[in-house]
Amino acid sequence: MRVVGALIVVASVVSPAFAQSTVTGASNRKQATATRVPNGSIRVDGRLDDEVWQKATAITDFIQKEPTEGAAPTDPMEVRLAFDDDVLYVGARMLARDGRIQAPLGRRDNIDQAEHILVSFDTFLDRRTAAVFGVTAAGVRIDRYHSNDQEDAFDSGFDPVWRAETSVIAGGSTRNGERDRGNPFDDGTNLKGRIGADVKMGLGPNLTLETAINPDFGQVEADPRR
Repeated sequence: MRVVGALIVVASVVSPAFAQSTVTGASNRKQATATRVPNGSIRVDGRLDDEVWQKATAITDFIQKEPTEGAAPTDPMEVRLAFDDDVLYVGARMLARDGRIQAPLGRRDNIDQAEHILVSFDTFLDRRTAAVFGVTAAGVRIDRYHSNDQEDAFDSGFDPVWRAETSVIAGGSTRNGERDRGNPFDDGTNLKGRIGADVKMGLGPNLTLETAINPDFGQVEADPRR
């Protein structure tokens, strides 16, 4: 099982008052509740291990859009919302039971062949326009503005100032269920494990450190330059 933790930070998009409000006449629609947190209590690192994330209400009742609209999701996902005086935080934890996560690096707004999360804010509450923020599993940011309710029509030049960080902590193990009687070191209970990690760290405004420990090269795109 592989886990992707994503932390999206959106500034000056939704006011705290709006984040707490209840939409009039929408009691029969799903509601998401944002938890108020002290200023500076959330670290933007994509790990979601701050105490405030344990207290925030998790949104888990998602449904599929594709390939079967309205069906239950194949993998679990948790999304939590928090806000302080200036910022709205979106924390998401997504699981992949088969351990496969496509996370190629790319340019901003390029999500081809990359697993990603998108969060849309209908800030005018007209159910037609939306500001969209997202991030891929590799940390590539996505932002766009929809001026109407056509999903494929959007302004990709919408580039506000905001932050997004992700982390991917992966592991697996296998149990030997068929003991080799001729092997004195095989008692039928041996566990063979493998663990790896990808690290992405900002060292300055123009310098980023990226490293991999025991990487799964099956997830790396064919690229002669690499």
